[in-house]
Amino acid sequence: MRLFQKVLAGFLFAIGAPMLIGAICLLPNPNATKEDKEAGLGLLVLGVPPLVGAGLLVWNLRHTAGQAEESKEQKLEQSFLRVLQANGGVITPLRLAAETGMPISDAKTYLDEKAQELNATFDVSEEGGITYRFHF
Repeated sequence: MRLFQKVLAGFLFAIGAPMLIGAICLLPNPNATKEDKEAGLGLLVLGVPPLVGAGLLVWNLRHTAGQAEESKEQKLEQSFLRVLQANGGVITPLRLAAETGMPISDAKTYLDEKAQELNATFDVSEEGGITYRFHF
């Protein structure tokens, strides 16, 4: 669906932009005949709607992408809190990665950020594994 919207927006822009450019060239010309001015007005009338449609499609694409990103962040936050609650505030990057399906390196980065944000402590095992402790 997003690909279709992108292609349609590009198509509408490709139709509307030349018409609008033609209208801009014809209308302010003081040497233009009556027919030229009418043609310029026609190009303006026919060129603006496709450009407005393309603009609305692009706005919709950006708006829905932002909502999807917020939804993804909310789901990650909910998974993080669920694992924390189930384990008494203790979590490892491996556990978060298994719960959310994200790569372990991303889970470690996420937990590092959350540890700073929420003043968590962490323990490092002899093997180098990190266990984060969030205090409720």
